[in-house]
Amino acid sequence: MEIALAGRAVAALAAIAAVLLGLQAVLRAALRGSLVPGSPGRIVRILETTALPGAATLHVVEVAGRRYVLGRGGGSVSLLCELPEDGKR
Repeated sequence: MEIALAGRAVAALAAIAAVLLGLQAVLRAALRGSLVPGSPGRIVRILETTALPGAATLHVVEVAGRRYVLGRGGGSVSLLCELPEDGKR
């Protein structure tokens, strides 16, 4: 009787572990955006970051396929320009 009870407990723990692993996989896919049709990955990507004097930084980011140059410093972030789609600067 005790062996059967122990077997059921192990089976229940294995089932709970499988459910938790499945939920983890779904959450990871949702955070990557791969659960949304037509959205294979993240919508925002940081393409490059350059440190500037005085604790300022310059960032080139891509948002939904469009590229922007952002400046950060003094506790704020500013849009400096949008880069053209053809890659010319």
